[in-house]
Amino acid sequence: EPKFSIKEVMKKGHVPPKSSLVSKVIKGEASAEEKKLLVEMYTALDESEPPKGDKADWKKLTKTLLDAAKALEGGDDGAREKLNEAVNCGNCHRGHKG
Repeated sequence: EPKFSIKEVMKKGHVPPKSSLVSKVIKGEASAEEKKLLVEMYTALDESEPPKGDKADWKKLTKTLLDAAKALEGGDDGAREKLNEAVNCGNCHRGHKG
């Protein structure tokens, strides 16, 4: 069982969009603890079953988020752009939102 539900990840990590946890991480304003929390939330997403849609596509999308968040947590500032590109709400919502 994942540590966070998909709904919790969206509420805690992505809402509101301009001042969310993921936005802070992308902008370089997040603490080490906040970066760790984002990795934990994206790990939970990656472990979750999509509410609908292709499971392989879900894994591809969540793995991209998780890999970029892990890279940023590890100090790779170049991963900001990768995370910013991966956080495309429409990609996930169109194919997987229940």
